[in-house]
Formats: sequence, C-alpha cells, structure tokens
Amino acid sequence: MKILNTLLFRNIPKKEISCHNCLCGVNKFTLLTNRISSDYQRDILIINQADKEFLELKPTKRNMVLWRGIPVPNPQNYLYNEIIKCLFEKANSLKIFDKIIMPEYAYAGYEIEDAEIYSDINGIIYKINVPKGSKVSRNRFDVIFPRNSEFICKKAGEYKGRKIFDLDYILPNTI
Repeated sequence: MKILNTLLFRNIPKKEISCHNCLCGVNKFTLLTNRISSDYQRDILIINQADKEFLELKPTKRNMVLWRGIPVPNPQNYLYNEIIKCLFEKANSLKIFDKIIMPEYAYAGYEIEDAEIYSDINGIIYKINVPKGSKVSRNRFDVIFPRNSEFICKKAGEYKGRKIFDLDYILPNTI
C-alpha cells in the first residue's frame, strides 16, 4: 500500500515545502549573516532542497494579503541583533517605488496582529500583496517566500505608531 500511495501522490503539487518549519536557522546563519554555522553542510542541503521544492509548489489560486513584522534591534542578543539590525535598517530606509530583495526565506503571516506582536511597539510592518499564481510555501499558520524574492514598495504610512509599507510581491521569472 505504501508503494501505491507513493506512486499515486508523488506528482501531486504541494502547497508547502517539506522543510517549511526549519528555515529559521538557515536564515540566521547562512543567508543573512554569511557566516558558516556548525551545521553548514546541513544548511546547504536544506537550501538546495527548499529551492527545488519552491519550483514544484502548487501556485496560489487567488490574490493574498500577508503581513510581516520587523522588530527594533535589541543589543542584548548579539547574533540575532545583527540580523534584525540589517532587516530593520533596510525596512526603515524604504521609499515608495523602491525595490527590496529579501535574500532569506522570508516569513509572513495571514493576520496583521501577528506582525504587530513580532514587530513590537516601535517596529515596522510590511503589508504584502501576493498575486494569484505565486509559488509560496503556505500552511495554516504562515507563508514563506523563496530566497531572493523581490518586492516593490507601493505605499508608506503609519499604523498604531509604527511605520507600515505596502509591498507588491514580484513573481519571479521561471524560464
């Protein structure tokens, strides 16, 4: 029966990559800091597998609005602070019509409240407009964009004392 299930379901496109919940460590060490972690070889295997699986994902059937919070850097956690500082400075300098490239596997949520909690009171929020046909990894909790995803800033404003940027996700060329 296991062989039959494997044959029947092997080619059905999925909505979620197999390592959906294990990309944070890869982001922190390998993609955002360009440091070699103690699990560097494992990270490279995960990156190669994730990149391959993103290409095979089932495209979204509708437009989506997602939310991403960027917290203010906290100097008490050196490694994490270095990453947050990089993300925060990039977000804080955004202007309308700027293109932003996210080298990491960027996470976003379905609810603005999630971005509010993650970004804390002085952080930055991205409202991300995702077009129908996007190949993003999605489960019932969050969405992950492929590495080096590109976005265009369409609008800048304020929301509950935080900066908020309205971004459009640019579908990658898959030629």
